[in-house]
Amino acid sequence: MNKNEIARYIIDNSDLMTVATANKDGKPWVSPVGYSVDKDYNLYWTSHKDAIHSQNVRLRPEVAIVIVGKNPEENMDGVYFDATTEELNDPLELEAAIQLVNGRNKESKYVIGSTDNVTGDAIWRIYKATPKQAWKRASAIINGQAATVREEITL
Repeated sequence: MNKNEIARYIIDNSDLMTVATANKDGKPWVSPVGYSVDKDYNLYWTSHKDAIHSQNVRLRPEVAIVIVGKNPEENMDGVYFDATTEELNDPLELEAAIQLVNGRNKESKYVIGSTDNVTGDAIWRIYKATPKQAWKRASAIINGQAATVREEITL
């Protein structure tokens, strides 16, 4: 498998990603979230609308994301993203996102019943991260020392 295929494998076979956001002053915040992925490798998750990362996304949609998981050889590996995030509001986009998010294994208490569960007075919202650039973790020897580096990938 090439690096792009390995990255897709990691994304498709992992359950959690870490989203790095920042508030209006630039103070960073990181949050692990369960996610789903569409055919274009946009990443979706559901969070409480008042969570710190949710508030930050509304203020500054630029995020960094990392997914750490096992590659096909069962070794730990990672994929990194520079992405733009949005809170979904469009009814058609929400319906598609609900189907995608509900398609992942989860406890029944986290299943989204309808758009009413992610709009209005409901506490949940669905967020979509659209990758601008992506990298896969790689190893290198630099000046005789082992180092972890990133290789740009195409999803």
